[in-house]
Amino acid sequence: MVQLAGFVRHLKLHLPTRSNLVGRNSITDFGDRYPVLNKNRMSSVAGLYVIGNIAGTPDIRAALNAGSDVGRLLERGDGLPDAGAEADHDVVIIGGGPAGLACAEVLSHTDKSYVVLERKKSLATIRAFEPKLLLYNATTGDPGNRSNFEYDEMTSSELLEKWDATLAKLDLPIREGVAVENVAKRDGVFRVELKGGETLTAKRVVLAVGKLVFLEKLKAGEEKVDCREVEGSIAKADEPETSCEDEVVKRIGIRMERQLDLKGISFLAAWMVGILAMYLWLYYGTYDSNGNQLIPGTDFGLPGWFLYSTAYTLVIWIFGIRAIRRWKDPIQTRKFSMLIAAQTTLFWGIPLFVFSKISGFSSPASGYELGYIWPLAVKPENTQYWFNSGGWAFWMFAWNMVLSFVAIPVLAIKHGKKYCSWVCGCGGLAETLGDAWRHYSPKGKDNIARETQGYVVTGFAALATIVVLLNVAFPSAKVLGDTSSFMTRIYGSFVDIWLIGIIPVMLYPFLGGKTWCRYWCPSAVYMGLFSQMWAKIKSAGEGVKHSTYAIFSRKERCIACNMCTRNCEVGIDVRKFAIKGTTFDNTNSSCIGCGICISVCPTDTLSFEDLRAQS
Repeated sequence: MVQLAGFVRHLKLHLPTRSNLVGRNSITDFGDRYPVLNKNRMSSVAGLYVIGNIAGTPDIRAALNAGSDVGRLLERGDGLPDAGAEADHDVVIIGGGPAGLACAEVLSHTDKSYVVLERKKSLATIRAFEPKLLLYNATTGDPGNRSNFEYDEMTSSELLEKWDATLAKLDLPIREGVAVENVAKRDGVFRVELKGGETLTAKRVVLAVGKLVFLEKLKAGEEKVDCREVEGSIAKADEPETSCEDEVVKRIGIRMERQLDLKGISFLAAWMVGILAMYLWLYYGTYDSNGNQLIPGTDFGLPGWFLYSTAYTLVIWIFGIRAIRRWKDPIQTRKFSMLIAAQTTLFWGIPLFVFSKISGFSSPASGYELGYIWPLAVKPENTQYWFNSGGWAFWMFAWNMVLSFVAIPVLAIKHGKKYCSWVCGCGGLAETLGDAWRHYSPKGKDNIARETQGYVVTGFAALATIVVLLNVAFPSAKVLGDTSSFMTRIYGSFVDIWLIGIIPVMLYPFLGGKTWCRYWCPSAVYMGLFSQMWAKIKSAGEGVKHSTYAIFSRKERCIACNMCTRNCEVGIDVRKFAIKGTTFDNTNSSCIGCGICISVCPTDTLSFEDLRAQS
């Protein structure tokens, strides 16, 4: 009984209690939260701007540009009405890092009254680095530097030498050793409350504090604060702590990501109702005499499969192009282009224009299985029909057998589970339509443990398939009789309809696009097993710690910005691998090879190829 209880806990098949739904390691834990900002970096509190690492721009050049941009906006006027009340300063800048100082430098050339408040010492983060640490140029974001602080690839000591000289010339009004405890807006004027009882008033506030977790290997002290006097300490990347700045953000009332208001709740309710209605119509709608689903109340005579597949393809085109324009990265451009091509040919064009002609247009459903593998294509409930049918149905069955048990295993050895994010139709919708919510994927060890639910679905699919095949081979035996029929019906309705279609798509705005692919997809489990097996064979034979497919990291380039982990749609703690320089593949992660961690990394730490010897 003890062993059974441990197994159940390992699978995380427990009831959805509050701890599983809300809080750290729950299914709604998606890691770092950032303020919701407009295009000018203004928060939901009018007149309060958020820049730098706390806004999700962790590299130095991006922070400089953000600070410079906000400074110029304030210089020419941001268009907000003036409260008319007197204030100590026009602008209070909270944080003396690159972003805050770049903003102050712009304001130093104006007649604006401003002050920079820094809890420790200006540029404290960079001063904590080892002098010989090389600071790399970011390869993401804008390539230019719009600030007047010189920045290029150099060591931290060289950078500080240049910047300290610049600061000495500028003589900016910086107050060091000042801790901000709260910011409140009253009658159009901000009240900045400092530790010790002092209060400053300002017409505008720029929040430019840092929340970056630095690396133990850099011997850098993280500014870990809990609003008490705490000394800097060595940070570990897997032990985040709440900082004073985080508490200030909460008290100010800045709207954060996935913070539901009336507008957000209305959108989510409309999304869920719309998705549910569409799939219920598709799977359980009205049928005509030929077995085609029709739109109730219309006389278009268009079958449901045609309308759905065409709409599905258009969505992947529209949101795929949108994602290409969003990321502007070679890897993502290739991936989204391949997804669009696969959907257009394998999952729409060939079934519609080839199989529909062969089957008389009325039932090209088997054609939509062209690019899927067991058990998404050769489903338990239709295996008997496919096997016993003649003509194209049998050849499609044979094709899926070769694809499932020959081609895909070979591809998995070479490319891991990249099929999930580069080819698969289910994954294609998640990658394109779900792209805007990819950072909502559940994070943490418990959510990784929950992925074992996929083995349960896979085991059930395998058992149901075996039973059906035994009934095909020995029809007179009637293996398991009604139980066989019941198992296939359960798979066909619960898994093939609800777990693949309805539930995951409804959850896109909540848990990101990869809920099905990550937690329940048996094909993903199937490919992962082949990838793991090959990796272990190579490791045993050659001492290699990774499979043919892997993502490599160069720890000397990592700045622990967490952009990789934040954007991983299957919840891998990529940063943990990156800061250690550890390779990850399908033996130590559920990586699907989407490449987004490589694309968002500002310092080229991660790659599909082993570049460590070249660095």
